[in-house]
Formats: sequence, C-alpha cells, structure tokens
Amino acid sequence: MKNGTILIIEEEVIIAMEMKMRLEAHGYEVVSLAKSAEDGVRLATKLRPDLILTEIIFKGELEGINAVSRIKKLYQTPVIYLTTLSYLETDPRITATKPDGFISKPVDDEKLFKAINKIPSKH
Repeated sequence: MKNGTILIIEEEVIIAMEMKMRLEAHGYEVVSLAKSAEDGVRLATKLRPDLILTEIIFKGELEGINAVSRIKKLYQTPVIYLTTLSYLETDPRITATKPDGFISKPVDDEKLFKAINKIPSKH
C-alpha cells in the first residue's frame, strides 16, 4: 500500500504517537488515533481508512478482536495486529478475523513498512 490513510488503535498514547510520526515521515496519512477498541470502531466507520493498525489486547481483554470483527462485517478494511504476544497469531479467535498481518511490539520500521507494503493499494 502506497501513501494510504491509516487508523491506529492503540491504548498506549506514546506508542501510537511514535508510530504516527514514523508513518507520516514515510508519506502515509494517519487519519486518527484511537485509545480504545470502541473508539476504533467508531472512527473506522466514520473515516473509512485504507488500513487499520490495532492492538489485540486492551486493558487485559481481547477487545481488539471484537473491534476488528465489527469493522470487517461492515467494510473489508485491511487490518494489521500489533502485539507483544506472538502466540496470539495462531489463536482461532484472531485468525477468524482474517488479519492482513501481525507486527511484534516494540514495532521496528523494517517490520512495520514490510507489513504495510504487502497490503494492496486501493487504486
């Protein structure tokens, strides 16, 4: 995906802001930051981003999965999960949401942009 719009759903504000700066430095437009899964669903519905980067676990719950399920029922927005727990990549609840990728936290630029570049552009 080249120069598309991105929504970041991440409860850690510092992590979200850091990713936003890195993405914008590479020509991507971060349309918004959401601190909760619920805000993420609301913003995804309103803004219709080209890609969503989302945490899986919010405050100890697997709310990221529920948010992605709700968003994907409405739109076919590509989603890349962010996680510190690599074993979640094979969790059936997560694979059922058909994610477009996983990035281990802390996120490094090489992995971030490699995952994003695998997403087909809309145009």
